[in-house]
Order: sequence, then structure tokens, then C-alpha cells
Amino acid sequence: MGSLNDRLDNTPEAGPKNPIVSFGKAPASSGGAYKWVVIRSDHFPGEDILCVMDVKWLEEAKAVNPGMVVYTFPEIEVLHTRQCDAELLKAVHLIKKKFGGWVRSDA
Repeated sequence: MGSLNDRLDNTPEAGPKNPIVSFGKAPASSGGAYKWVVIRSDHFPGEDILCVMDVKWLEEAKAVNPGMVVYTFPEIEVLHTRQCDAELLKAVHLIKKKFGGWVRSDA
């Protein structure tokens, strides 16, 4: 399947088979990793989600992608590790959308 960076480097236009809408690439001096990725989720039709790889890119990512619900990569890892079902993911998303906040790994 390859790394996220490999997948992003070879990403076609977003569509039914490609959930990646856009991304921000970090400068080569920081390893050339991606700062953020905007994805289209099957769980939230018509709504794109901003996934920030590191909190140091958070403000820049939000400025480029205003009004989106933001998840950090560690949050996504927590939700994935806990194997949350679709209903729980929707509940978490609606809470983040209305109130903001972060999913904690120690909760």
C-alpha cells in the first residue's frame, strides 16, 4: 500500500475511489512530509475533514482550510486503535464540529 507520503505524491483528482481532496506539503528542510491532508469521508457525506499531521502545522492548515472540522494524526490513531464504529465516529465528529476540542488518548 505504501506510506502516506507515497500515496499523496501519486494522488489523482478526488473522487469516489480517492478520498484525498488536497494537502499541504512541508518544506524539504523538515523532511518533506505533509503538513495536512483534506479527505472526503464516507461517514460524513458532503463534508471534507482536515487531518493535521503535527500540531505545529495546525494554525496554517486551519487558515488555508477555514471552517473544517480538524483532526490531528494522533486523534485519528486513537479512534482507529479503539476500533470505533460508524455511530461513535459520527457522534465524535458532531461534538468536534459544534464544540471543538480534541480526542485524548488517555480518556
